[in-house]
Amino acid sequence: MKTSPMYNRALIMLPLFLSVCFGSVLPGAFSSNSARDLLEARIPTLFFEATTSWIWTGEQNSLGVTSYNVNQLSSASPTCLTVALAADNGYVLYVNGVRIGDNLSKLGLTSSFTEAEVYSVPLNSVGANVIAVNATNVDVGSRAALIATGVVQYSDGSQVQFGTRNTWKTLKAAIPSGFQATSFNDASWTAAVAEGGQGTSPWGFTTILPFTGTECGVLSI
Repeated sequence: MKTSPMYNRALIMLPLFLSVCFGSVLPGAFSSNSARDLLEARIPTLFFEATTSWIWTGEQNSLGVTSYNVNQLSSASPTCLTVALAADNGYVLYVNGVRIGDNLSKLGLTSSFTEAEVYSVPLNSVGANVIAVNATNVDVGSRAALIATGVVQYSDGSQVQFGTRNTWKTLKAAIPSGFQATSFNDASWTAAVAEGGQGTSPWGFTTILPFTGTECGVLSI
C-alpha cells in the first residue's frame, strides 16, 4: 500500500466472553479438528464485496494514513470484530492501540497481497474502537495498496459487513504519533483513493485464508 507506513483507522467495540457447554462430555473428548470446526462455525464468513476496493493515498510509494469509523455502521452495541486484510506488501494491524498481528514475514512476496489473514478481536461496549493498519511497500517504484473486509457483530445478534473503499480517510504526510489510539483526531484527513476491486492489476484476486487464531480474544484451540 505504500513505500512507507500507511494506516487505516476505524471505530468498533466490546469485551466479549464466550462459553461453550458440552454437557457432561469430558475435556479432551473432542479432537482438535472438531474443536476447530466448532470455532470456525462461529466466525462470520468473510468475502470481498463488489464495493470493496484496494485503497491508497493516490500517490505511488508515498507515506499514507487511512481511517474509517466503524461506529457509523449501526447504533447497536458492538461485541466483536472479524477482519481479513492484505497489503502490497506488508502491514501491522492494531485494534484500540494494541498490536494484533502482521504479515511482515511476506515482505517482498506476492503472497503479501494474494493472501489475506483473518483476525478476531473483542471490542469495547462503550466508547470508541479504533482499527489502525500501518502498511508498507518495500518495492521502490511499484504501486502500493491495502485491502480489507470485515464484520462487526453486535449484542442484539446482528452483524454488519464493511470494507475498504473511498469512504475511508487518508493523510498524505508523515505518519503521526499515536495514530492507532482511540483518541486520535483524524478530522483533517481526506478521502482515500480507490485503486480497484478484486481482479485489479497488479494484485489480481486475493484469497482469504482460513481462520486459525482466537475467537474474540477468548477461545483458544
